[in-house]
Order: sequence, then C-alpha cells, then structure tokens
Amino acid sequence: MVRRRLDDVPVDELAPFVPFDELVRIMAWRPDEHVTFIGPTRRGKTTLAMELLDQRRNVVVLATKPRDEPFRKLAVEHGYRQFDEIPHHTVARRVLIWPKPASLSDPGPQRVLIPRALDVVYRHGNRTVYADEVHYLSEQLHLGPRLKTMWTQGASSGVALVASFQRPAWVPRDAYSSATHVFVFGTNDEEDIKRLGGIGGMSTMAVRRCVEHLATSGANKYEFVYLNTRTGRMVRSRLVK
Repeated sequence: MVRRRLDDVPVDELAPFVPFDELVRIMAWRPDEHVTFIGPTRRGKTTLAMELLDQRRNVVVLATKPRDEPFRKLAVEHGYRQFDEIPHHTVARRVLIWPKPASLSDPGPQRVLIPRALDVVYRHGNRTVYADEVHYLSEQLHLGPRLKTMWTQGASSGVALVASFQRPAWVPRDAYSSATHVFVFGTNDEEDIKRLGGIGGMSTMAVRRCVEHLATSGANKYEFVYLNTRTGRMVRSRLVK
C-alpha cells in the first residue's frame, strides 16, 4: 500500500468540520480535565469558553483588564456574580473575580487578590477556574509557579484550569501537555505557526496545516481547530450564536 504524504492529505480529512453541538458531545469534558485556548483577540475565545463553562457548576473566572465590556456582558449573561476577591461568605456557584489594576505600571490589588483566588480554588478543589490572559498572569503577576501547580496537580483535586492565550509563542509546555482539550484559532504570524508543535504528541505538521487553513478575517474567522491530546482526534468547528 502506498502511503500518502501529509501534504497530499486534504485538510477536511485531517480535521473534518463538525457542528459545535457535536463537538461538545465529542469532547465529553470531564471535571478534572484542563482546557487551553490559543488565538488572537476578537476571535471568540471568551464566548467559546463561557459556553463550555456552562457545563460546570462551580466556576471561578479571573479577569484582569481594566475595562472589558464584552467580557462583563458575557459574564452577566451566564449568571456570574462579580467580586473583587473570592468570597467566603456566599453560596454563589459562578464567581467573577475582577480586581482592577492601580495603574499601567502597577497591577496593585491584582498581585494579592488573584493569587489568593488561585490558592482558595486549589485548596478547596472541585472547581473550574477560567484564567483570561494567562500570559499576563504569568509574566506581570509572576504566577507561573502557581499555574504550573494547577496544571500538574490540580486534576487530582478535581480542579480544571481553562486557560486563554493570544499567541502560541506565549504558551508554556504545561498548557499543552497537561491540557486534554486544546482549541486553536487561525493566525497569519509565521513565528506563531512554527510554535504550534508538540501538542500532546500530535503531528506537528498536521496541526500546522489545519491551523494555516483557518480564515483570519470575515465570518469564518471564528472557526477553530479542536485537538484532544489524549485520543489524538482533531476536528474543526465554529461557535454560532
């Protein structure tokens, strides 16, 4: 039998398109499985994350931008209660932690309150935490070690980390190797494309080909590639709201 070269395999075979509802069924997302989103701004990462988080009962969302009206609106629509820090006195199941930075150069209360929220989640367990802009948490708030612990040890306590990144070049290895579910949106940046390798042992060239195939403008810019790092399954989909 003659084996086809990867370049000869159509993208529709490497990553067939499936409707979003079918993708949710395919994922079968368990409470102890981490999720990683990678893609530029305004591609639908937050909207997609909120849709998936609706499957979870106890969710803590960490936000850091001074102003993000679409993010706030989404959180309200999905039933989140906003606090400056994680509450100990409430039975709220969906919590949005949003401490505002003191200034452009000083994260201020974020340096204290976001680490505290991560510590509470890790200590109590059985929660899903959605971290928006993880690169900022790691580099500006110096939370890399805490995030690493979440990725490598959180699952044993029923903690799932849902992490969002704007660029593949910013994604640490743990966000690939520890996440069961990885979502990648299209990009035109060659350096970012090169960094899309080693995702759960999946074929680097196959992943790159499928991501390069994604549109980066127009209505189809919301399309993404979904990868299951445990089964090796790869499909394309798009959240239509």
